[in-house]
Amino acid sequence: MTRQCAACGQVVARRDCHKNRYAEYICHACQATGIRFTPPGRRQYFLKRLRAPVLVGLGVVSVVLLVLWPYLMKSGIFGF
Repeated sequence: MTRQCAACGQVVARRDCHKNRYAEYICHACQATGIRFTPPGRRQYFLKRLRAPVLVGLGVVSVVLLVLWPYLMKSGIFGF
């Protein structure tokens, strides 16, 4: 079984690489030079982790606005 190193792009055996916390495979040669992750991999990891809380937050805000909509229209805040 082989994997492609996220840092150098070289195809190496699975036993010759390490899967980091960002779900990237880094070969032992790149790890020896100090590479622990790649910036695109780190960015994708955090964007994937932020997607669910942002969607839940938008859902909560939309439900609250939907519930408050009649009261806001009656109070004349919008001037319609």
